[in-house]
Amino acid sequence: MGRRRYTSSPNELVLGERRDHDLLPISPCVPPRLCTSVSTLKLELHLNWDVSLADVAFSSFTFPSLSCLVIITYASYPYQGAWPKATLGAFLHRSSCNLTNFEVRNVSVSDIDLIHTLKLMPSLVSFYVDDTFADNTQTSPITPRFIRGLHGFLRTELNASSSTLIPKLHELQVTFDGLHFDDFAFIDMVSSRWLPDAQYTSGTGLSCLRGVTLQFNARMVNQAVYRPLDYLDKARMRVVVLRVDNLYFG
Repeated sequence: MGRRRYTSSPNELVLGERRDHDLLPISPCVPPRLCTSVSTLKLELHLNWDVSLADVAFSSFTFPSLSCLVIITYASYPYQGAWPKATLGAFLHRSSCNLTNFEVRNVSVSDIDLIHTLKLMPSLVSFYVDDTFADNTQTSPITPRFIRGLHGFLRTELNASSSTLIPKLHELQVTFDGLHFDDFAFIDMVSSRWLPDAQYTSGTGLSCLRGVTLQFNARMVNQAVYRPLDYLDKARMRVVVLRVDNLYFG
C-alpha cells in the first residue's frame, strides 16, 4: 500500500505507515474492496499526511464480518491528524458489521467525535480508550462529559437521545494520562451499568457491565473515593483501579 506497510492473516488485517517521505501518497480503492473473511482491523497511525491512513483504509474496504477495530498510535511517532469521522461512519454503514470490540489508543480525538463514533457501534461488548500521548499538544477524549455520556440512564449534552450509548457493554477499560479526572462521575457511571437482575435488564435493553479497569498514569488513586466500588467487586463485577505502579483493588 505505497508508503503504508501491512500484514494480514485470513481473519486479521494490520495496516501501518512507513516513515519514508520519498514515497508518493496513495489514494483509496475505487470502488471499495469487499472482503468477507476479515474480522479484525488494526490501524497503526504515525504520520500527519493530508490524507491519513485511517481515511484511506476506511474508504478502501468493506468488511461485513468485522468484529474488532483498533486505532492506535505510538509515543515515538505521535499522530496529530484529524479523527476520520466521515470515512469511519461511511465504512461502518457500508460494511453493516456487528462490531463487538473497539480500541482507541493514544489518538487525538475530541469527546464529541468519540461519542458520535460510539453511537454508530451499538453492538459493542468491549471498549478500551487510552489517552496516553507523547506530549500535551493532543486532544484527550476522556473528559467529565465523556464519562457522563457513558452513563446507563442519565441523558447528557453529548448523549441526549433516549437510547443508552453502547447498551451491550460488558468490558470497559480506561487509561488516563492527565491529572484532572472526575472520579465521582466515573463511579456513578459504572454503578449505573451494574444490572445483575436479568429480568430487569431485559426490560431496560441494557447489558450488565461485568468488568472495568481504570488506570492512571500520572495521578494517585484516592482509595477512600473509590470505596463505593468495593461492593461491585464483591458482587462479582471485576473492578480494577490502579496507578501504573500502585494497584488499588481487583
